Amino acid sequence: MSRVYRSPRSRSAAAAITPARLAQEFGQTLWRERPDGELEVATMRDGRVQLFLVQDDGSTTSIATEDPVFGHRWASPLAFSGWGLCLVSIIAMGVWGEGAAWGLAGWLIGFAAFVAGGIVSERADDLEKQLEKRPGKGEWHEPTNLNGWVPRTSEQLATVERIADEHEGLARVKDVGARTVEVCAIRRGEVEHYWVDELGRADIAQRGTLRQRYVADRLLHALCIALWIGLLAVGFGVQHNKGLLLAVLLGSLVAVYGVGWLNGRRLSLERVVGRDQSWIEIRTQVEESDD
Repeated sequence: MSRVYRSPRSRSAAAAITPARLAQEFGQTLWRERPDGELEVATMRDGRVQLFLVQDDGSTTSIATEDPVFGHRWASPLAFSGWGLCLVSIIAMGVWGEGAAWGLAGWLIGFAAFVAGGIVSERADDLEKQLEKRPGKGEWHEPTNLNGWVPRTSEQLATVERIADEHEGLARVKDVGARTVEVCAIRRGEVEHYWVDELGRADIAQRGTLRQRYVADRLLHALCIALWIGLLAVGFGVQHNKGLLLAVLLGSLVAVYGVGWLNGRRLSLERVVGRDQSWIEIRTQVEESDD
């Protein structure tokens, strides 16, 4: 599952970068375009929700402020206290076996406190959940971190984000003060350089290839999976020389991980653009685990 970022696209450049600017100032920030055409931004800091309307010149007008919800201050301490009580109860049951009943009761109370505190804390500190109860229509979006880049127009910003979307959610932009910016991105081992003008038009400037390293990366991934399957098969299905086979497979797995890490570094966009600090990262997607 991917976490997706985007900026407003039907606004002036000053308005389009305002959600990213507010995100740097406040932390959690979401924006939406309301049915009446207004750009609305919501922020959260220390549990307090603030809502703004954004003007075309990038200025903001505060329209609402909401105090932290019930449980914001005590939910996290409750969860940590519950975790501590669980740990103390387990130690007590191990040291004083005759008090197992009291230890079990303490563990159950601690576990209940840990779960309750965690649930309340997650909701109280989640801006998106706080906005679910607000009236009005329009989907909330998390702004792209522009890392200080200021596009000339919202069309230029939209095109750079689109290029990033088409290249696994990552691109780098180089602004040298001209009306056109240079964008570099990698897709399946193919390195592509674009020129993007003020109108959002993109032209390929240069192409390169890291195809061999990309193919090697795919093969190393497949080899890792095969070695993990081999470890499980030997662990559960082999009786003779199990230790030796496991050692060989584990050593091979470590070696493959090492080679894969080195190959992945050479395949990265950061390595392609080198040490030129004028390249700015634009990331529109981040892969998240299902944990």
